[in-house]
Amino acid sequence: APEVKALKVACDIERQPDFAALAMFLGSGYLLADQTLYASVRKLPGGHALLVDDDGVRVSEYWRFTPGAGDQSLSKAELADELGEVVGEAVVRHLGDPSKTMIFLSGGVDSKAILACGLESVDWDGSRLHTVSWGTAPDVPGSDPQVASLLARAYGIDHRFALRNTCDFATRFRESNTLLDGMTDIAAFHPQEMSIMEGLRNAGFERVLRGDHMFGLPDHVYGIDGAMSSNGIRRYFDSIALLPSVMQEDAYRECVIAVKDSITALFDECRGMEPDDARDYLRFNHRLQRYLGSSAYFKQVILDHRNPLLDSAILDFIPRIPRELRLDKILFVESMRRRYPDLFRFPYAHSSSLENWADELATNSPVRQYVTEEISDTGSGIWDFFDQDGLFGLLGAAGSTDAAVLREPSAARKRINKAVRGALSIAAPRTTEKIIVKRRQQRLYGYTVLLRFIVLKHWYDTLAR
Repeated sequence: APEVKALKVACDIERQPDFAALAMFLGSGYLLADQTLYASVRKLPGGHALLVDDDGVRVSEYWRFTPGAGDQSLSKAELADELGEVVGEAVVRHLGDPSKTMIFLSGGVDSKAILACGLESVDWDGSRLHTVSWGTAPDVPGSDPQVASLLARAYGIDHRFALRNTCDFATRFRESNTLLDGMTDIAAFHPQEMSIMEGLRNAGFERVLRGDHMFGLPDHVYGIDGAMSSNGIRRYFDSIALLPSVMQEDAYRECVIAVKDSITALFDECRGMEPDDARDYLRFNHRLQRYLGSSAYFKQVILDHRNPLLDSAILDFIPRIPRELRLDKILFVESMRRRYPDLFRFPYAHSSSLENWADELATNSPVRQYVTEEISDTGSGIWDFFDQDGLFGLLGAAGSTDAAVLREPSAARKRINKAVRGALSIAAPRTTEKIIVKRRQQRLYGYTVLLRFIVLKHWYDTLAR
């Protein structure tokens, strides 16, 4: 079944929560490849088949993502030229009828590449393509919508902006979370995207293209802890700040114990891999499939959702990219710049136009109103796992300027931190990684805890009962 709800109709499944999955969700915002929030239900991971025959029922792996395992005898220039051809052909395969296809356009290299290949396929007649970006405002300097608008105007593309706002947060959140079975925090952080897809369908579009990728992440990692941390996976649940104060003691202890087996299984999956390869493997097999895959799923139920950069030919090509050319997408960027130099003179986005969730919770917004209602619901069974007073205390701190309690650092502070990390990484990379991993392990912002709580409460109240 594509959703756990179907299994509830088909058979009488046990509805005991999986504490390992609960811990993973609270710490990372998504689940591992085979987890659901039910202890009795497993998800079939990508690249696996469920086989039923006279010998019984078993899961068999038929394909594995293996970064760095292919032939790496070609030069960087040869690889870049070949990758450009592979990406171009993939985009054309998935573009379909340009008049019925909408391309998601941001200020990053991935959507630029898809747009460039699309423009080439229509002889650079931008009027035949359609793009969309979204945010809380179209003109935030350096944001995805602002950069996308520059690109669209330059090439005469039919571009539109979709406004994200929180006026109907409760309705859109419940709608998205029901569809996703509560298995990621996407419904809380991106509740409007489903309505945006509905708007595109109502405007006559049938297909959308997006650009989640596997061409590499910034910087080296030097151990499995760094590989996990860069994918948002928290190894030590009991070191995460804030959670003990908002959970029931027994449930918290169960999570601490249960998640250890899941982490051990991740270690086993990555055994023998170089740390950078392990990081890419974990991103593809867990984060991309479960977190970004969930985001794709509620788009897919409305429109024909395609990701050209995960085309089979590209997945076959990626193992041939040497480790040093996957870092910071070096080969991919080189390939696209060689093929489309004019398009890559445009800047990359460097600021956000999405909601500031800490501010939403600090003011009398629809988000705060909904969170308050959910914490006030004394009749819910979720209080077997969470502490009501602790959550009210966290919500009451919403007006605090204490970054450790509720808020992320400012954009300026983030830039300073990034510069400091860069300098330290050059001087003492392994020590710097240990410090960064430890901080990531411990820090979980208050607004994140509150939004992940409403995901779990809604799931428990409506789907788990």
